[in-house]
Amino acid sequence: MSRRGENIYKRKDGRWEGRYIKGYEDSGKAIYGYIYAKNYGEVKLKIAEKKVEVEEQKKLRRERKREEDKFYTVAAQWYAFIYVNNKKSTMVKYQNLLQNHILPFLGNYHIDEIQTSQLEEFAMFKIRCGRIDGSGGLSAKTVKNMLTVIGEILQYAGRKNITVGCCIQDIRLKVSEKKLQILNHQEQDRLGRYLLENENPKNIGILISLYMGLRIGEICALKWKGIRLEEHMIRIHATMQRVQNFSDGEERKTNVIITPPKSEAAVRDIPIPNFLLPILKRHKPQSEEAFLLTGKSRSFYEPRSFQYYFKRVLENAGIPEMNFHVLRHTFATRCIEAGFDMKSLSEILGHSTVNITLNRYVHISMEMKQQNMGKMAVPEFFS
Repeated sequence: MSRRGENIYKRKDGRWEGRYIKGYEDSGKAIYGYIYAKNYGEVKLKIAEKKVEVEEQKKLRRERKREEDKFYTVAAQWYAFIYVNNKKSTMVKYQNLLQNHILPFLGNYHIDEIQTSQLEEFAMFKIRCGRIDGSGGLSAKTVKNMLTVIGEILQYAGRKNITVGCCIQDIRLKVSEKKLQILNHQEQDRLGRYLLENENPKNIGILISLYMGLRIGEICALKWKGIRLEEHMIRIHATMQRVQNFSDGEERKTNVIITPPKSEAAVRDIPIPNFLLPILKRHKPQSEEAFLLTGKSRSFYEPRSFQYYFKRVLENAGIPEMNFHVLRHTFATRCIEAGFDMKSLSEILGHSTVNITLNRYVHISMEMKQQNMGKMAVPEFFS
């Protein structure tokens, strides 16, 4: 005898059989489990127990799935996914942004709970008072970088078929470009004279940066094998950085690393101005493996130390304190004043596009603006 509607049946061998739904295939088809007992009541009791067990398992799976959908879980997966294709310095920057700013605010939210209004609130808070030491707000550019990282994590979540509750493109954060310093002509001449009067490897490095537009990391990593005096050319193929160390068991908080430049365009050959050639020839060491700034192959000058040295040079030359990058800005501006075409200058600076050169590094002086205005034709009625 069978009890229809309950999926409990009496078999021909005298036993009772019952079945229950223990799950579903991806197609939606039910997956059944089976219970056997000597009587109907025992089968019904065991099916009831199994149904409770199935519901508990469903609940656990839902909770586990919700945990997997939390922002900090997806962020960790995204970080591991991109790790192999990015430079160590880039990953350190991402890790800093995540640990110090993004995860404390968004980490425990589920991806589908994050709304545009929350991200706007996050961005404004960081601009007002986002510094870790509590001394004020972060720059709009830094906050924009955070939003970019958040956006990449949300896109990764979408590719993993996780429901995303907002679109990062809906946030409009205006980044105000701060005015970048350059040396005026008098300061540049004063610095050049001081460097030549106190000729040494470090001062030659400053001269090269001033008249060839090298970044501080590039000049610190430059070895003599990259200075091809016969070809009147310097080959830039490495940069030096101090990065935080997140490895377990390491005593040092930071490490100095030498890596390829940040982009393919930054690997470049730069012609050496003729007036620098005699100076370089006078200081060329025997070993091509020697670093330019030290003249030795086993010791180097790292960017942070070289920045401190540059500060002392400016002080001795009677020039206000500035960041080392002022040399690069000054070089680009002087090139524009001299009539360089944008494509050549962009390649010398190692930029991927001409627009980067125009928008980020070239700052036209008032003197050049006046010269350009003087080129205007005088209307006939003023004659």
